[in-house]
Amino acid sequence: MNPFDPEIAIKSSFAAKRRYAKFALNNPVIWNYFLRFCNEAINAGYTTLSVSLVFERIRWETNVVTRSQDPFKITNDFKPYYARRFNYEFPHAKGEFVLHLIPSDIELI
Repeated sequence: MNPFDPEIAIKSSFAAKRRYAKFALNNPVIWNYFLRFCNEAINAGYTTLSVSLVFERIRWETNVVTRSQDPFKITNDFKPYYARRFNYEFPHAKGEFVLHLIPSDIELI
């Protein structure tokens, strides 16, 4: 069970994680882009990925209004959750994100 899957994260006791889950459920195309761009970076030989770089690439590619209550199309608050979801779902990927602790990580203990 992936604690960063939006279907599971929506039940989190942390508001930021629930906002991420709601956004991800309402905008599944963002995850598709995220996977596509991560795979492109891995195939290009990168072993450490930058979630900021991936997010900026998504913003560049989409350039459309997504269904979010936030003033930005894709808020930076969601970066750690997308990175964790990727690392959790693809533990044997040749590329991964270096993670820093965030408050909701306490749920994993």
